[in-house]
Amino acid sequence: MNEDADNSNQLQSNPKTVEEKIKKFLDEKWKSDGCQICGEREFFTFDSVMKITEFSPKAGFVSARQSIPVVPVMCLNCGNLNLFNAILAEVIAPQEPLQGEVK
Repeated sequence: MNEDADNSNQLQSNPKTVEEKIKKFLDEKWKSDGCQICGEREFFTFDSVMKITEFSPKAGFVSARQSIPVVPVMCLNCGNLNLFNAILAEVIAPQEPLQGEVK
């Protein structure tokens, strides 16, 4: 077996980046044949964790502490955006603070 194949197998069994981790999760969980809107099968997987924060029209963003870490995956044809919980997808551990978040 060559070195590239060894590295590829190692990445598949022990993903390191956000993109590798979410792709592993999607390979295990995503059961549809393509985009729920247009049916195409090409997606862009963001290589970062983002967060959804509560917003109130009167108060603006309510609290940075009440947020959900997500990894976006976007259909390259229609732009349909799917958000996957980064903790449930095992991209980040529950105790890891997000960038800019105060513990």
